[in-house]
Amino acid sequence: MVKTLLEYLDINPNPADKDGQTSVLGTAKEGYREVVKILLARVDIYCNTMDKDGQTQLFGPVYLSHEEVVNLFLKRADVDPNTTDKDG
Repeated sequence: MVKTLLEYLDINPNPADKDGQTSVLGTAKEGYREVVKILLARVDIYCNTMDKDGQTQLFGPVYLSHEEVVNLFLKRADVDPNTTDKDG
């Protein structure tokens, strides 16, 4: 369903909710590897967007030990693994 929506509709996958969380951040935190893989295949996904706590899309899967999801992020050249949140 996600793949179909992203391929056939002009959907912007980057809007954030009131906490600054995007579709990528939400699926990455939950460890939904296949959905993250589909989202990260798009060139218009912003991987270093920060939420209200200054956490990027990569923070959740790292913190929650979703290794396969982390590896998907690290394959992208635009992901900065050295970004820190507001607490450093």
